[in-house]
This record gives sequence, structure tokens and C-alpha cells, in this order.
Amino acid sequence: MSTIKSKTFANFQNVDNLNTQVRTSQYNYNGRIFLAPDEQFAPYDLYKDSSKPQDTNTSIISNIVVPNAVSRTFFSNTNMERLQSTIIDKVYTTCSKRIGKQSYEALQIIMKSIYLQYSKNLLTDIEEQVVDLNNMVINECTNRIVSEITQYIGYLKDITSPIPIMPLPQNVSNKGYKYGDLSSTIPSSNPPYM
Repeated sequence: MSTIKSKTFANFQNVDNLNTQVRTSQYNYNGRIFLAPDEQFAPYDLYKDSSKPQDTNTSIISNIVVPNAVSRTFFSNTNMERLQSTIIDKVYTTCSKRIGKQSYEALQIIMKSIYLQYSKNLLTDIEEQVVDLNNMVINECTNRIVSEITQYIGYLKDITSPIPIMPLPQNVSNKGYKYGDLSSTIPSSNPPYM
């Protein structure tokens, strides 16, 4: 039996013999997946051709409202590109992470929602109205993206760290231990019947 044991465990080293640097490097590999801290990934193209400018028009709201100067300016290609670059910059200033362009369809859905809720459609101050709508869209998109980045970073941390061991159970009773008086159940060294 001892020969089998020595053959089986011949390749393993005792942890006490390892220096701290080797122990630290082995600890890094202890998770479910190993990602080096400085490892860079190629961005995943979630939306096909998402980096190419898309042709947008006011037809996405033409069935709901009559297109006007505010809607034509707000849903124009130049405004969409301005929104894309501003969202990228604001996410970087908020959480110091670089992102790519977002889906034009998802951005148009958010723009449509903001436009239908908050547009004033006045004939004057068109640029000011568009700036206000743009700020609302940028804030909405940035809040969503930063939240998703935080969740993704937490996910990466979870899969690269060792599986946590559950702590030992604790007595959370406010009454203390309920052993009772055990003196009557334990026989004494001097029995009464002697």
C-alpha cells in the first residue's frame, strides 16, 4: 500500500517548501479560469458593423408624431455620431474604461423614448431643445453602461478567484446555549444506594 501511495503522490510538492513567490503564482491559477491582470482582450463585436456609421432618419417616429425641426435635428446622423462619441467619453471619465460604439438600434430606442417623453417641439430654440434631449440620452446610456461594466468586472473577479469556502456555522441565538442542567443526568461518583 505504501508503494502505491508514494507513486501516486511523487509529483506533488509540499506547500511548506515553496517560497512565497511560487505560492502566489499558484494561487493565481486557483480559480476556475486564469486571466493575467495585464491581459488585454480583442473587443467582441456584439453588433455587426457597429463601428460603421448608420443611416438614421425620422421614420422611427413618423407613425407617432409629425416630423418637425427638432425631430429631424435630434435623429440626424451627425447627432447620432455626436451622441456615440460623447457616451464613449463620459463612460471613460466615469469609470476609466474604454468602450466601443454602442448599437445604433439600441441607441435609437433610447432616443425615441426620451424624445417622446421630454421633447417640447417648440419652433424656437431648436438647438437648446436638442442639447437637453442629448443630455438625457447620454445620462441614461452612461448609467446603464457603467452598471453593466461594474457587473462584468465583478464577474471576472468571481471566475478568476478561488471558490470561497463557506464559514463555519455560528450560534445566533440570543438565549445562549440550551443545554440545561446536566447534573441530574450524570451519575455521581458516590451513588446514593450504597
